[in-house]
Amino acid sequence: MPYKKDFNMNRNFNSLFSVLIHNDQSAIISRKDGIDINWRNFQSDIRKLCQKLCSEPVHNKYLVYCKSSYEFAVALFSVWHKGSVCVLPPNNSKEVLKMFESYVDAFITDQPDCDIKLEKIAPLQYGEEGCEEFNPLPENEIMLELFTSGTTGERKCIRKTIANLNSELFVLNNVFGSVLENTRTFSTVSHQHIYGLLHKILLPICTNRLFIDETYFYPEKMIADMIEGDSKSVIISGPAHLKLLPELVNLKTISKYCKAIFSSGSLLDTESSHRLSSQSGIYPIEVFGSTETGGVAWRSQTIDPGSEKWTPFPSIEIKKNEEGFLQVKSPFVFLEDPQDQWFTMGDIVEICSDNRFLLCGRGDRIVKIGEKRVSLEEMEKTLKSFPAVNSCKIFPITRKHGNYDRTVLACVVETSEAVNSKESKSLVAELKSLLLQYFTQTLVPKYWRFVQKIPLDPQGKTSMEELRKLFNSRTGNV
Repeated sequence: MPYKKDFNMNRNFNSLFSVLIHNDQSAIISRKDGIDINWRNFQSDIRKLCQKLCSEPVHNKYLVYCKSSYEFAVALFSVWHKGSVCVLPPNNSKEVLKMFESYVDAFITDQPDCDIKLEKIAPLQYGEEGCEEFNPLPENEIMLELFTSGTTGERKCIRKTIANLNSELFVLNNVFGSVLENTRTFSTVSHQHIYGLLHKILLPICTNRLFIDETYFYPEKMIADMIEGDSKSVIISGPAHLKLLPELVNLKTISKYCKAIFSSGSLLDTESSHRLSSQSGIYPIEVFGSTETGGVAWRSQTIDPGSEKWTPFPSIEIKKNEEGFLQVKSPFVFLEDPQDQWFTMGDIVEICSDNRFLLCGRGDRIVKIGEKRVSLEEMEKTLKSFPAVNSCKIFPITRKHGNYDRTVLACVVETSEAVNSKESKSLVAELKSLLLQYFTQTLVPKYWRFVQKIPLDPQGKTSMEELRKLFNSRTGNV
């Protein structure tokens, strides 16, 4: 059945400001390794970690990376209740962690082997529990920093207050509360990113629902674990996993134990959405937004006319500027300058008469190479018309050219079969010939790589870090 929105409810919502103070001590908050953890245990773990943090030198910022979602939640609330800022790296790769060594004071992690020159603190502490009382969290102080990469791959810091987060959680429960009620949350996406953080951990916590500790890499294992439960579930996922789901598991009976499937991180194409819904009977709910904006709008692609349009969340105002870029006014956005209330996104939109909108592509993927502007999306679309190209990603790359740096384009091509050195040179020649029919020589990519699968991050987005690594060595440049 298609999802029907319900704006008239906010049942069982406990404000993020005081969720640790007002709760049912015996209620189950998470299931970790098959064991249920209640609120009493959760609070005890937070008190123990708070006691450890308070015994240390004064730290203003803690880097937090945990594989376990439950241990992450313990770390997050402990840092907040200590009055410090929680800094979330997107992953725990050596290159990423090294960026934070001089930015934060200590590192809370359940991965003791992480290679970083910072004091490491385990989220789960053992010994006597402190008797610290929980106070309401400050509303308007910055207490969360996330780092995301734009189209250039350069990471930028996104700040959030507790009020920003709480406003979004309140609205999410207002819109989706009916479908979420009395469910368990299973997820294939990481809590280190805003989508997973909100939908997998914070929303269940604020609505007294159980979240499964594990982040599932294999969707078939997730489905098997869902079947074992005695209550219905929701799936928090992204297009990369959902596109494969019909091929990996039999979805005919999934509606017996699953109430909803959420998708975000990138767009779920109409064909994949319809295939998933036709086999499962569940229409995926897509959430559109960004790390900066949080959720902006939602849709559920059915066979009904107009279901491809996006409906803005309550409290979100939208418009577009002269260039067609979507602008949003939202309580979910932290404003560095309060005078600048509208945030401009990188998406070109068409706003309809009913205040819903259509996405028309990413406008911020227009770059300038050799004083000439080019749409990377248009160039990728051209290459995808070539039979051997399953997918591709084009991005700027800077290389030394004599005594100065030169920015050119690099292209990673996904092919169904491995391509050897001789074949790659021939294929590059054909692809360049195709591009030269539409683009000038200056704009045609100078560096090429062929892979059987374009690397994705846990959110299902193209991993710019991994793409750039393919070009770190001159070996094999074509």
